[in-house]
Amino acid sequence: MDIIREALEIDPTSKTGLRWKIRPRNHFKTEKDQNPWNARFSGKAAGTKVVDGRTFYFRVTIDYIMYPAHRIVYALAYLIDPGDKQIDHIDGNGENNAPDNLRLATNTENCRNRRKNSNNKSGEKGVSWSKRENKWQARIGINGRQNHIGYFDSVEAASAAYERVASNYFGEFYREGAAS
Repeated sequence: MDIIREALEIDPTSKTGLRWKIRPRNHFKTEKDQNPWNARFSGKAAGTKVVDGRTFYFRVTIDYIMYPAHRIVYALAYLIDPGDKQIDHIDGNGENNAPDNLRLATNTENCRNRRKNSNNKSGEKGVSWSKRENKWQARIGINGRQNHIGYFDSVEAASAAYERVASNYFGEFYREGAAS
């Protein structure tokens, strides 16, 4: 954390949310390494964009170790090392590292705030077609188990049922199913 605080600062104008500071001598083996690095990078946006499936986020490399930029922004903004917790992007946009868009989350909470699956055919989160019942089925994952909500004549009715249950169980981590 000390090295991160000495090397980076929050910058809302940067795409990553971070900017390099002038790094002190103790970050480098020699002064010969320090001077060119600071001349090239200090004052500039820190980090690079990473694509992981459908997810986009930024990472920053310090001393050959890669850190997700959102974890650094959170740590700098709230002066807390997130430790084993995940950092959830409230709006679901991995490129939005504004401190007020980041919150600590467990893996379960972070998954509750995710988008609908890319292979979703109904267009609605938690809704699929049941060939056996010849109806739309609403299901929700709670505590690692798929729970049946019901069968419905329309996608809209199944989606509304899913949304009611999801908003109740997921609380602040609830995200509407139609979000992509």
